[in-house]
Amino acid sequence: MAVFELDFLLANAVKIGADKPQSKRQEKFAEMLIMNVDTPAFLPWFEKVKMIVGVTKQKKNAKKIQYSITAIEPVE
Repeated sequence: MAVFELDFLLANAVKIGADKPQSKRQEKFAEMLIMNVDTPAFLPWFEKVKMIVGVTKQKKNAKKIQYSITAIEPVE
């Protein structure tokens, strides 16, 4: 079930902002994307999920971009 919900989050998340890396763990990323998604899967506990995605761009070839999910947390 968790795999299906993660697939739903990835397919339906909407970018709400971008930021520079804020911590030592995030310093390898070029930027951090902040995304939200509304899902009824976790009701009655919470309805909105925030996802932070790190973006890594290869220095040799700017066309190669890697996205890494660094956090998934509920929004209250």
